[in-house]
Amino acid sequence: MLSRTFSKLTSAQCGFIGLGNMGGSMAANLLSSGTSVAAFDLSKSSLDAVSSLGGTAVSSVEDLKECETIITMLPSSPHVQETVDKLLDAGWRGKLLIDSSTIDPLVSASLSSTLKSHSIGCVDAPVSGGVKGASAGTLTFMVGGSESDLNSALPYLKAMGSNVVHCGPNGAGQSTKLCNNLAMGIQMVGVVEAINMGTKLGLDAKTLADVMNTSTSRCWSSENYNPHPGVCEVG
Repeated sequence: MLSRTFSKLTSAQCGFIGLGNMGGSMAANLLSSGTSVAAFDLSKSSLDAVSSLGGTAVSSVEDLKECETIITMLPSSPHVQETVDKLLDAGWRGKLLIDSSTIDPLVSASLSSTLKSHSIGCVDAPVSGGVKGASAGTLTFMVGGSESDLNSALPYLKAMGSNVVHCGPNGAGQSTKLCNNLAMGIQMVGVVEAINMGTKLGLDAKTLADVMNTSTSRCWSSENYNPHPGVCEVG
């Protein structure tokens, strides 16, 4: 059981909620940039990893209520909604929420309205770049929100990524991410169907993939995320 560290927290610390495959590396990059981070996750090993890098591990979402800025990287819309509800119920009166989860754009827009009613800014900032991009600090952030909230979020986003794109008002970042995911999914289906057809015709999958990557079917999926086993290292 983690000891409660609420009394040690300050408003200058950035709260981080969600230390999974993406969030753990994002929090690590924040710490590497010199940002003071207080973090919560259900996984003790993830919290231990942040602590080993100089971050502060807390035992509940509510323990982060003193942080002016909080970043969330959670699995789905209900998780983000529940987390925001817990923060507000605990009396959080911060300045900014940066939600890097991939969730429903309508939920993002609704959350931003709720937070604005408490005088708290909000940007939806889902990412592209995968686990490798999170580790390397090269993520692309697709941001929805006001110019002023984006400017407040920029120091944190730039510490975790290499490309920040303002896509429009709250919810626009999530909408952009969904469109990007749709296009990527279509690419992946096309790549794997082509290779399945090739192998059934007696072709070597790796050779066919090499040809595709120097021909007109070349795309991000064919080069970096080919789903066919053994064709490329997926990560």
